[in-house]
Amino acid sequence: MTFVASVKTKPGLNFLMVVRYLLEKARNVREAIHLLQELPLNTAQNIILADRSGVSHFSKSPLRRPVFPRKAL
Repeated sequence: MTFVASVKTKPGLNFLMVVRYLLEKARNVREAIHLLQELPLNTAQNIILADRSGVSHFSKSPLRRPVFPRKAL
């Protein structure tokens, strides 16, 4: 995960809260992606998710439309 410091923020979760939330609520990458699509984020975030089924990348910003995950190797 990367945190992009910005002067433009919106109400939402910071990256530490997102990590904790996903670890508590998601059982796999598919569930984490579903949760991320609905979570309000306060800054732009890039998240790499991995489980036994593979790896995915997810980018989202409160100021732009989300970039939906692409399955990696």
